[in-house]
Amino acid sequence: MVKRLKDIAAILFVVLFIVSLLFNVRFCASNKKLPINDTTKITFVDTIPYYKPVPRDSTVINYITQVLPTAKRDSIEPTVTDTTKLSNGETDSVEVEIPIMQKMYETDKYRAYVSGFNPQLDSLILFSQHDVLTITGNYPKPKRKRLGISLQVGYGVALRGAPRFTPCLSVGLSYNLFNL
Repeated sequence: MVKRLKDIAAILFVVLFIVSLLFNVRFCASNKKLPINDTTKITFVDTIPYYKPVPRDSTVINYITQVLPTAKRDSIEPTVTDTTKLSNGETDSVEVEIPIMQKMYETDKYRAYVSGFNPQLDSLILFSQHDVLTITGNYPKPKRKRLGISLQVGYGVALRGAPRFTPCLSVGLSYNLFNL
């Protein structure tokens, strides 16, 4: 009878060990969660109007000759049919040498080059704004397991001879009632 009880206890122990092992493998496999990525993008844009930018630098790039009209005298003169020559032999226009200037307008957001007798934009260089991008990985807290295999110390029933209570050290199946 004692031999049979030992065999039943050994078989029961092996079955419980295998069941516990299967439960632990299932719980460990289900708790492997990927981190939750949290992405935050902050763009700082300040609106500052530039109504009349001041040139930072100006250089002469070349000269052109332009024909400009001269001022007429205030005196009354006889009417002349040929308007390119006045009655005293002078012309009504004069050639003037005009320097072509290039001016640079610059702030921390742009740089512009403007030049010409009739002003025109030569080039415009824009400086992009900066974005702050923060990526943080938030790992979820693992769920505590309730079922497990544990090493146990306590009193047990000894099957040698007459059944009696003796201190014992055993491996057993445990269930957590409270998570602290």
